Amino acid sequence: MCWRGSVVFVLFATLLLGCEGDGEGQVSGTLFLRGCPSLDPTDRSQTEVPSPLPTFTLNPHFFYAEIILGIKTGLRPDPRTVDRLQVRLQRGSIKMERSDSFELLVHDLDKLEQLQADSIRAGAPGIPIIPPPLDQVTSPLPTSPDATVRAGLVLNNSCRYPQAQPSLRGHIRFSELGRRVGEYLAAEFQVVIEDERAMRQEGGIPKSPNVAGALQGWFRMPIRSGPASAAQ
Repeated sequence: MCWRGSVVFVLFATLLLGCEGDGEGQVSGTLFLRGCPSLDPTDRSQTEVPSPLPTFTLNPHFFYAEIILGIKTGLRPDPRTVDRLQVRLQRGSIKMERSDSFELLVHDLDKLEQLQADSIRAGAPGIPIIPPPLDQVTSPLPTSPDATVRAGLVLNNSCRYPQAQPSLRGHIRFSELGRRVGEYLAAEFQVVIEDERAMRQEGGIPKSPNVAGALQGWFRMPIRSGPASAAQ
């Protein structure tokens, strides 16, 4: 009986490592997040942003990419329905509610190749990544969501209660664009980190933001099927 339990454990561990190994990538740079012990070297009386900014490295071990198909059936399918792409680089393969992760959402997958071609012709570093973050559903949406990518940095493990939510703005350029399960996605990206709430309050670049920094990263991973939680 003990031998059988050991076999089950080994098989489970092998499957788990297989899930974690199906992808590679990194996110690193600088990140100041007021109220997070590991990312805030200031004391409570200090309002200025520290210099230099604290370093940050995600070191992800779990990679997930899923195409979210739009509903295009019925007598009168909604023409506004589009296929979206969700990408996540996660520090651990535990539940995402207890882990640190970097997430991307492509609003209209069918337009992705054209957007990238347009950015190359314009001499831009890639497709725009613009606010609001993924989890700020009450924030105003981009004026043209189909022409952008949204991103989010979630620190549910290392900083569960930050004083501000990082807002990411930058660019991403894909080198592989799979569309089916098992095909690969690969890209490089760079973002600056803004304190969107402070910007709205002060009408411009805040003098003492609660979050600041810049990140760059890359990934290569296969497209999976089913919700991300099912692979954890």
